[in-house]
Amino acid sequence: MADKEQIGLTPAGSAIMDRVLSTGYFTGKDYVAKLAIALAMQPDANVDGVKGAGTTWHTKGLDDTGEFITAVELLYPHVTEPYRAIEGLIDSGLRMIGEHMDKRGELVLSELVAASTNPATAEKGS
Repeated sequence: MADKEQIGLTPAGSAIMDRVLSTGYFTGKDYVAKLAIALAMQPDANVDGVKGAGTTWHTKGLDDTGEFITAVELLYPHVTEPYRAIEGLIDSGLRMIGEHMDKRGELVLSELVAASTNPATAEKGS
């Protein structure tokens, strides 16, 4: 199977994206997607891709420098379709953000990032 040239969001991911954008912290979907990728990029991440994602970005638009594809190739050398993996990382990261917002009642970026870098650390307000 050929790697994707267009990647997007699942319906659930799109709903979380809308919630995040409504906070006013981000000026566009690209920035939220990049945060989601960074949050989800863990050694044990599910990089199998997702089903049901619509088209939101051309891969070269979201990853114009190639940094994400390089990171995926380095962290997950078994992955043969890195853009499918990136789409999966976006979905996973958005779910992390959504769970944080559900628990916290708002988006507190410092807590979200701290929890993602040390999952054993309990989030404040939980």
